[in-house]
Order: sequence, then C-alpha cells, then structure tokens
Amino acid sequence: MNYKNFSAIYPNYLDSNKTIKLGRRIAAKDAVSEPTIQDIHEALASLSIRHVIQPHKGYSRDAVSRWDNPGRVLVDLDGAAERGVLDGALGMRPDGTFDL
Repeated sequence: MNYKNFSAIYPNYLDSNKTIKLGRRIAAKDAVSEPTIQDIHEALASLSIRHVIQPHKGYSRDAVSRWDNPGRVLVDLDGAAERGVLDGALGMRPDGTFDL
C-alpha cells in the first residue's frame, strides 16, 4: 500500500490539554483529553476509513508527547471522501477540502 497521499494525525492535534503552540489543531471545545492512537484507530475503524498506525513516530513540536503519548495515524482522507464517508463531517467542503 502506498501511504504517500495519506494524511498524518498525531494525538496532539486533538488533545484539549495542549495549546495551539504545542500542536492542537482544532478548537479546545471540540477536542478530547489525552487521545491515544488507539482512540483514533477505533474512531476511523468505526467509519470504515483506511488508515495505518505508526506507534513509534513522535510529534516534533512537543518533546514530552513523544515519550508520554507516542505515535501517529496515517489516514486515507482522499479515499474516504471519494466513498462519501466524510460527507458533512469535519467541516468538509464539497470539493474535498477541510475547514480546520
């Protein structure tokens, strides 16, 4: 499988305890406390979205999370968009881009 076009999601992107400077990419009110790659995997699996877990990768902006909450998930957002899985979800526009 070619992962070149997959998008990376680090737990920091979704962590309500992190600041934007430390990598949070969504509003704090929409984030969850200390998500793990397993939590992200379960959410993606329930939506039948292709993804790959990389447990030994670390988020470069936050040295602490590389040790305390390591890993990232590569997600096939293009494939999910083509199948219509993400229609109306995550602020997705009709052209397949996202409002983040």
